[in-house]
Amino acid sequence: MLPVGSNADALAQRIRERDSSKIGTRLPFFTASESDDSVFYSGATKRVALYYFWYDCGDPCLGAFDLLNELQQRYSGKADFFAVTYLGKAQLADVLTERPLHFRHCRITQDELDSIGLSSGYPFTLITVDGVIMYCKSGGPIVPAALEKRREEYEGVLKAYCE
Repeated sequence: MLPVGSNADALAQRIRERDSSKIGTRLPFFTASESDDSVFYSGATKRVALYYFWYDCGDPCLGAFDLLNELQQRYSGKADFFAVTYLGKAQLADVLTERPLHFRHCRITQDELDSIGLSSGYPFTLITVDGVIMYCKSGGPIVPAALEKRREEYEGVLKAYCE
């Protein structure tokens, strides 16, 4: 959460506007390396896909792993779940040993992430339906009530398109 103040408030408003401007647009095509070194193609997913762009910045990114795992388990087979990061393979393995995330893991360079032009901050979550962005949110809550609100947002979109 940003501190209260004119600069912080203005920044938060710009991020919300940037995120909402992506809703209804097509997900840009990108490739990444999966954990098994196969190539991931963003265009080859199920009808519904949740993308979680993150890095090992602590609770803003890692704090949602438990709720994300619950959603992945609940909607397994109905939606694809991808964790996208610029962490190297060894660093990714170390983080996931401590804090498991049961998604397909895709590694991409920071330059490649920047060239996609999606993220306004980390973590960054997208839910797409047939390649169209239906949900877009930057930043990660760290307090339990805010995490629960975010879970409800994710679940609302997943339920609408998966059930």
